[in-house]
Amino acid sequence: MRVACQNGQEDVARDLIERDIEIEQRDRAGNTPLIVAASYNSVDVVELLLEQGALIEVTNNSGLSVLAKASLKGCATDVAELFIGKFGKQGQLGSVVVGPIIKKGAQAQIQSSTSSTALVIACQYGDLHTPQALVHGGECVNAQDDKGCSPLHYAALRGKTGIVGMLLDNSASIDVSAKSGWIALMNASYNGHSEIVSMIAERGRNVNLQCPNGLTALSIACRFGHLITAHQLIHSRSSVDMDDQHGNSPLMCASNNAHVPIIQLLVEHGANIDLASKSGWNALMKATERGHVHVVKLLLQKGANIDKQGPKGATALNIACEQNQLDVVVLLSPREPHLNWRTTRGILH
Repeated sequence: MRVACQNGQEDVARDLIERDIEIEQRDRAGNTPLIVAASYNSVDVVELLLEQGALIEVTNNSGLSVLAKASLKGCATDVAELFIGKFGKQGQLGSVVVGPIIKKGAQAQIQSSTSSTALVIACQYGDLHTPQALVHGGECVNAQDDKGCSPLHYAALRGKTGIVGMLLDNSASIDVSAKSGWIALMNASYNGHSEIVSMIAERGRNVNLQCPNGLTALSIACRFGHLITAHQLIHSRSSVDMDDQHGNSPLMCASNNAHVPIIQLLVEHGANIDLASKSGWNALMKATERGHVHVVKLLLQKGANIDKQGPKGATALNIACEQNQLDVVVLLSPREPHLNWRTTRGILH
């Protein structure tokens, strides 16, 4: 029976059923014939088993239900390619199996052992049709898994623009926080999915929401160098100077990681170039320590205070000398800072 379910052999499966084979017999992984047929997109066999009264609301040894398995396997790229010839357009592959099961009354909310609903799985690996079928079948769009992540979190993280739009149209909450404190907007910013950032930001009331360590969506975009995403967030009125728990601003995040175009963007939108973190270091000092010559040059062009001192009295030039960043030393020296500045340790340059 398993082979028939895997291969979509409806005639073989029917013959076995007529010979009184047990349709709820499980394999070593705890999969019933229905789970196997669903996970292989064997539509005819799925419908046959449903007609014969196969139990829908069962789970395998991993806690995955029929719907969860169908969502997981039916939406994977390799499985989609395998079944394109049989089921038509790639975009319809997932819902081919999920649809009939929902119509038969399966509870889409049955979760796996990791608390992932079928919708959560479909939003990670699928095209639009499978999660759409699940939502129309009644699955909660705001259900969270054991990490506190909702379907919107996963769709935003993986850049599933169509799925994000569908979830938002079906009242998905943009303010749901995962256990990490991150919201979907932050997930989209992390991977630079600018279109999704724009979609969520347009519906959001507070794009400056901070996670427990103080990061905002803009800080995340600046840290990872996503220029278009940063631009979208600034356009949506994200604060260019909101700092994290360590006092690091978006400009410091960008400077520390040498994201020159983002630095240019932030400064053009009024970022405080000399703002210091709780450690007393500003963007110029952070760029200097790492030897980011182009960043140092840009910050100086934009008016960074070369004589700004850290908590121990160190200037950018002190830092450049201590870190042996010779190219930065050359860049800073012609600007004639106060060469007699001493640090609290009495070090000049």
